[in-house]
Amino acid sequence: MSDSEKEKIEIENRKRRVKLTKKLVKEKRVQASAADDHSSDEEDGEQQRRAEQARRVKQQMNQALKKTRQELAKEEEDRKREAIIAQKVRDELRYIEVQERRERERAKQRETDIPLPPSDSP
Repeated sequence: MSDSEKEKIEIENRKRRVKLTKKLVKEKRVQASAADDHSSDEEDGEQQRRAEQARRVKQQMNQALKKTRQELAKEEEDRKREAIIAQKVRDELRYIEVQERRERERAKQRETDIPLPPSDSP
């Protein structure tokens, strides 16, 4: 026999062994599942309970996150409102200072513009 024929036979044998192994594993699973039917019901119940518990925890976390987002948004809105009010106060003070400065300048100008009494010059 040539090397190529030996390789072909070897490959066919491997394929047969793999198929046989798959068949045996499948049969064992079927037998095991038949024996575990009662325990699989309990496992299903446990899985459902865990899934329900996970859903509740997720829902609580989402509610907490939503509340936190709302609180942060309200805080940001409050900060913006306070900043606007502070800016208005600063603008008003600046306006008052400008008005007072103009009034002082006008008063100073009036003092220097006071006409001198006419002088009697011969």
